[in-house]
Amino acid sequence: MCDWRRAALPLPTFDPSSLHRVSRALADDLTRTLRSGAFAILRPPAWANPRPAIDSVFRTDLAHHLFRADPIAWVQLTETQITGGFVRFLNAPGKLGRLARTRALLTALGVRLHDGVQTFEVRDEVQTRTRKRIDILVEWKDSSGIRCAAAIEAKVGDNGVSPGSLHAYRNHLERLGYTRQRRQLIFVSPRLHKKSHRALQRNREWRWVSWQDLFLTYDRALDGTHDDEEFRQFRRTAWNRAG
Repeated sequence: MCDWRRAALPLPTFDPSSLHRVSRALADDLTRTLRSGAFAILRPPAWANPRPAIDSVFRTDLAHHLFRADPIAWVQLTETQITGGFVRFLNAPGKLGRLARTRALLTALGVRLHDGVQTFEVRDEVQTRTRKRIDILVEWKDSSGIRCAAAIEAKVGDNGVSPGSLHAYRNHLERLGYTRQRRQLIFVSPRLHKKSHRALQRNREWRWVSWQDLFLTYDRALDGTHDDEEFRQFRRTAWNRAG
């Protein structure tokens, strides 16, 4: 076996001056930004009193916050159980409750509801022409009578996007008559891995939302009067699995 320590290979020449120039430029830009007061509008939490500071960031002061529920420790939810469970709770009894929960989901996903929601339908495992299944499909009609839709592809753990899925889901909404201005395509996962990132680069209409942001924003957007202990416990259990 060859001893690499005895190999008479010339060491490559390296001039660090280029790295030094880049480093100085970045440091100078950061210093100028800090001195400009650009971040003055951001009020840092008062960490000297930790509980109110944590509440202000995560809104754990809300009575219906998912952190106030105990997770079901022995349950390891699958992707289908998480999305199917969400749809079950969104379709809770009572139109006002269903509307409030669905609006909170759309808000958490970054969907702007300019003209409100009049009628809506939430389904899971919606099959496309190519026999692929959309995890969650939300369809609604605003106060102007315009139909809109949001397709949600959800992954947990290190699972990536199946080849061709995002394109198939987009085409399905196109066939249903939802133009680009009237549809939202959202990919939800704990982290954006390389495989999923490449898939989103090929399907530019899709955008990514993390499970953590989804859960925390959902609780802030939800009217607590339309929540219940069972739904809260489900979100807490799903957080442990997907968040």
